Amino acid sequence: MNNQLPEQFQDLESFVADWAAPTHEARWHNRQGKSMAEIQNFYDYMLTRGDQIFEYLDQFPLQRLPSDAKVLFQLALSLAEAGMAVEQFSAPDAAPGSFPASRIKTKAVIDNLFA
Repeated sequence: MNNQLPEQFQDLESFVADWAAPTHEARWHNRQGKSMAEIQNFYDYMLTRGDQIFEYLDQFPLQRLPSDAKVLFQLALSLAEAGMAVEQFSAPDAAPGSFPASRIKTKAVIDNLFA
């Protein structure tokens, strides 16, 4: 396996292919394509490592994250996406009857930091 994360976060490596997306829009669409079981599994596991993840990331300026820390940061951002599904919607997408997510175009400022 090609390790993409800092050594102390190798236990998260199995999530990288599915959850470490480089843009907000990609993370958002990724969440919508997952089952609630997949989202819940990712969310639950990531929460157990949240404090360590942010403590590690805090040692770097955001614009100068090493490549392995960028992947870790992308997983942390995906945790926020998973949190929407788990904590607010109880579904991969917005609540039934809400504005169709497919009609929303997003552009996150954070994406520009890594362009």
